[in-house]
Amino acid sequence: MNKQLKIGSHVENSGAWMLLGSVRETVANGANAMMFYLGAPQNTYRKPASELKIEEMHEAMAKHGLLLDDVVVHAPYIVNLAQSDDAKWQFAIDFLTNEVRLASIVKAKYLVIHPGAHVGMGVEYGLK
Repeated sequence: MNKQLKIGSHVENSGAWMLLGSVRETVANGANAMMFYLGAPQNTYRKPASELKIEEMHEAMAKHGLLLDDVVVHAPYIVNLAQSDDAKWQFAIDFLTNEVRLASIVKAKYLVIHPGAHVGMGVEYGLK
């Protein structure tokens, strides 16, 4: 089986271009894969899907021969699934549920999630 080498990086998703800007940066980099956050990585605010320029992204990807198989969404590091505070844990679950929903609308097949820190509760607790 011949597998093409995938080269890409984290690309911007902000400003007036939104996800269309992600494609533009990927093409400018000469890459064939990309990873992006669906909003600022420092917070959990997300714009509505209607503002992300998803259709424009797909059109630009097709124009430049980029595949949806090579798109990765990265959840922000600040989401902590391994903590002991029930309210914060539920917030993380709710946020990630929405992040999966948005990634699905984008038609991304991959979502990178970091589980967080157990905050002194121990590895076994954090893995639960």
